[in-house]
Amino acid sequence: MNLKHTFAALLCMAACAGLAACDSDTIETEGGKLPDRETLKNTYVSLRSASSAQKQVAISFTEGATIPVSNKLYCLQTREAENSFSVTAAVDAEKVDEWNKAHDTNFALFPGTATISDEGHMTIETGTKRSALISVSISPVGVAGGTYLLPVSISAENMELAPENRTLYYLVSVRTPYKDDYPVDTELGLSVVYLNTKEYQPLLVDVVTAEKMDMLETFDIEWTHSYFNIVNLRTVQIGLDETSGRAMLLLNSDIRWVLDQADKYIRPLQDKGRKVCLSLEGNGSGLGFCNLTDAQIADFVSQVKAVVDNYPIDGINLWDRNSGYGKEGMPAMNTTSYPKLIKALREGLGSDKLLTVTDHEEPTEYFWDTEATGGIAVGEYIDYAWSGYMSNSEGINIVDPWDQGGNYVSTKYPRKPIAGFTREKYGIVGIPFRAVNDDNFDQAMQEQTDLMSWVLDGKQTNNILVFNDLITNTQDQYEGVAQFAVGNAWENFFQGFVFMEYMLTPSLTLSHPDEMAGKYNGFKKDWE
Repeated sequence: MNLKHTFAALLCMAACAGLAACDSDTIETEGGKLPDRETLKNTYVSLRSASSAQKQVAISFTEGATIPVSNKLYCLQTREAENSFSVTAAVDAEKVDEWNKAHDTNFALFPGTATISDEGHMTIETGTKRSALISVSISPVGVAGGTYLLPVSISAENMELAPENRTLYYLVSVRTPYKDDYPVDTELGLSVVYLNTKEYQPLLVDVVTAEKMDMLETFDIEWTHSYFNIVNLRTVQIGLDETSGRAMLLLNSDIRWVLDQADKYIRPLQDKGRKVCLSLEGNGSGLGFCNLTDAQIADFVSQVKAVVDNYPIDGINLWDRNSGYGKEGMPAMNTTSYPKLIKALREGLGSDKLLTVTDHEEPTEYFWDTEATGGIAVGEYIDYAWSGYMSNSEGINIVDPWDQGGNYVSTKYPRKPIAGFTREKYGIVGIPFRAVNDDNFDQAMQEQTDLMSWVLDGKQTNNILVFNDLITNTQDQYEGVAQFAVGNAWENFFQGFVFMEYMLTPSLTLSHPDEMAGKYNGFKKDWE
């Protein structure tokens, strides 16, 4: 087995284990009874991590990081101790060569700092099987990119410990950040995009680049920036466990693959300053955000928090669609469940994670009314909201809850302002990717013209632009659509921030040095 496959397998095991436990809730596995030995040798003690049932624990850093990671340790004996005894945990450099020979790898000893609390001392008291928790703090300061091994072993005076149980192996990955010549644009505005992992790799997001060019004098390109500031990965769903009645967080195989391979698919997007979030929606079970009990909300929030804490995710987007409300035997929709869920998520995730809501149809139409929402002003608990009316079959809809009846504003989808929220944080314009063919080309052009007119009328009060599920520029009946939809929307929407202020006109290109960018159906998912 080579190094790459070894480390990938261990990362997967550690990640799965991490979803099932936290530092204060240890994972244990039961084995068969061990045969008796001589009295001096009958103490079978193993060193365990509180976050993994395995002998290996994966720790990940980004090169240049300064914040250490702490992991809880304890000792477990196969049976209750007849007399109390103590062991001591310490870094065991000699185990590195032993590991490399056994696994055909060439890891070096982790060169950073590892500090073990209580000087590594642990005691199993008489009549108990396990010690109290101590911690190892692993610091990446000054460590170059690479993968390292940090063995920690226990020893005891006047006691022989089984060698196969006395060592924990920390596989420490220090990842070199991804860099190129195209920083993510933060000058013009906040661009949001969805990406369906059933179809595409998240890396597709990074090949859309925009240029700002001086069209009046020199025609010089002022800059070329990468696009999209917030990326919402889907599909993640809420479902029902019919046996237990639990509201379950459902991660399909595509999302799981992307999360487990975060260094490839997520970290490069974040390295350039993007926020990568999971978009949650329904799965047709009849249970959704609008008919949860308080107990189901608390349980569901804990599941979401576990995923966010264990994977490099920057936040959660909520889009209540496809829930299948009204199924026989399922609770009816109510107007307090969804607001309670939003409040609980904000409190559970903390203020450092993004929490956004897609305003779409009945589930969110009453968010203006705090009496209906049980006194919860939803807008006080979310960072951004935006219109979900961007179907590829309809085209651009300008949905402005603060200007109903205004020129170019959709009359088909009237909305009201979310209580406790401001217009500056609401994405009024959503951009679809509709096929440009003989039937709808003229309509698509008119939509772009209306968008430009709406901006020139002075109706635009923020710079949030949202895009539906991203596609490639070369594919099937959507040939050239990404170039058309993103490019025209970008130019028409941001002209108020560029042309009027800087006397510069933007132009957009989907050309990118990545060899996949121009290939037919490039960046289709590369896994099964």
